Amino acid sequence: MVHRDLKPDNILVDNSGQRPIAKIADFGITRVCELSGFDINSYYMQTAIGTRLYMSPEIVGPLLAQRPDQVTYTAKTDVFALGLIIAAILDRTTVPSNPGKVTPFIPDPANGQPTPVADVMVTHPGYPAADMLMTSEPPGSSVKTLVLSMLAADPHQRPTSEQVLGSFRKITGSSDG
Repeated sequence: MVHRDLKPDNILVDNSGQRPIAKIADFGITRVCELSGFDINSYYMQTAIGTRLYMSPEIVGPLLAQRPDQVTYTAKTDVFALGLIIAAILDRTTVPSNPGKVTPFIPDPANGQPTPVADVMVTHPGYPAADMLMTSEPPGSSVKTLVLSMLAADPHQRPTSEQVLGSFRKITGSSDG
């Protein structure tokens, strides 16, 4: 599945058991690829859908260029969104216009205004956006390394969802999902 709108509002947490269990909600714009014989890491779906704040550079780029027909969603789009969610939660990133709500903004280098991460990556290629993220984690942290890899500007450089799960299992010492 490629969700195409991962964001904190679409992640529900069940605290009724011995430990919290996260569940993903709002599958209204999800596409099932593997059941149709497509590889979710390479199958490209078009149509710009989702929440701008959590969109990846490969989605934002065509939108900024007013070329929505060139939007390409893959499972790597969801990996980027999950990386943003984790980074924002760990950094407790908030902005004055949205107090108390965790939001993955970084300052735009042109004007200093809080801007979605992918927008900065697209409009200022080469700008070290990653240096603005995961500031709560120490250098060399395995969580920081993993999350920053999830936020690679090039989707081909991001890990797959299976690799992310495997890395989190190693980091936490857990064998279950």
